[in-house]
Amino acid sequence: MNCQEAKAIQIIDYLHALGFKPSRKVKNNYWYKSMIRHNESQASLKVDVQQNCWYDHGLGEGGNILDLVMKMHGLNSVSQALKKMEGRSVPSSFSFHQYKKSLSNKPNYQIQKVDRLSNRALVDYITRERGIKCGLAQKFCKEVYYQANQKNYFAVGFRNNLGGWELRNKYWKGCIGSKSITTILGGNKVCCVFEGFIDFLSFMQLFSEKDNNYDYIILNSLANTKDVLSIIAGYDRVNLFLDNDHAGKNTSQELIESASNVVDQSYFFNPSKDLNEYLIKRSKLEGYG
Repeated sequence: MNCQEAKAIQIIDYLHALGFKPSRKVKNNYWYKSMIRHNESQASLKVDVQQNCWYDHGLGEGGNILDLVMKMHGLNSVSQALKKMEGRSVPSSFSFHQYKKSLSNKPNYQIQKVDRLSNRALVDYITRERGIKCGLAQKFCKEVYYQANQKNYFAVGFRNNLGGWELRNKYWKGCIGSKSITTILGGNKVCCVFEGFIDFLSFMQLFSEKDNNYDYIILNSLANTKDVLSIIAGYDRVNLFLDNDHAGKNTSQELIESASNVVDQSYFFNPSKDLNEYLIKRSKLEGYG
């Protein structure tokens, strides 16, 4: 099984095969008690069957089926998730006709418009929920209007190196176009690496005075880690700000073992899960949240 075949599987079909049933259905959204966080009393994990993506409101995280499998089973890489999906833990009811069925229902994404970030709902999301200053977000992000299966949506967009858009809004996390890393290079000797652009923006807000001191790499997915190996080799020092979870810690360790110039900086925001959570907590303590 490859990534394309895996992503063609409907998340609700995968969960059903593993014995998970939705607590309720609202239009295209199936709500589950989180299979990532155990002993949940109310359903807070939503699966959008039209876009075939999930979002756990208790975690504030979401993504595609591979992201879910990694979270559910504490896996460190996409290759492990693929093996998990095709291994014995996946019931035999999964067959290639499932892939074909899902492919025919795959959303047809089309970018309608890209504009300056000013939409009130998106500005509220990025400033109130993520704690990022509007001016900072406008410097690196856009608002992207897109269509999926003839329905219109909008989200905060962050461009990657292959021209794809990493998208975030209050209810969805995803990518339109090719998936890739984002590099912001200025010829500096030190580089900082982040999992996603929200953490990158959080760092820029926390250390605005260091804006021009570093180069920046945003992975946009831990699955892109191998793409940065040749890039980070040219720096005197590489600071990692990956998440304080199993996957983030293991990826940090892999990068540290791959090069002597790599340093794990996640202690800075410990015990917070990531830089954005740290920023929000710090802002509230300072009376700005």
